[in-house]
Amino acid sequence: MLRPEFKAEGLRVRHRRPTKSPYFMHSELTRRIFDALRTSGTVTSFEVAAHAMRDKGLNPENDKPTRTDFVHRVALALGAMQRKGKVEKIGGGCAMRWRLS
Repeated sequence: MLRPEFKAEGLRVRHRRPTKSPYFMHSELTRRIFDALRTSGTVTSFEVAAHAMRDKGLNPENDKPTRTDFVHRVALALGAMQRKGKVEKIGGGCAMRWRLS
């Protein structure tokens, strides 16, 4: 607009970083996911989130907003781990499970 010769295609995309959770320390969520995968072979994001909530003294059945936040954070962490080649998806939708690569 001000400089017609400026090419926006050359700019890097700035990704938004997720906000820090008061429930998880640095890399704790990744360790929890790896522990769950080593123990059971395949897991869902809900299973990891529910187990983490119980470990922290929270009730996943009664605290829906916190459970939703935990599941979302676990799903984001699993997606990042998949992009790095550490885990792989099995299936899709509600039946999606994860396993170690």
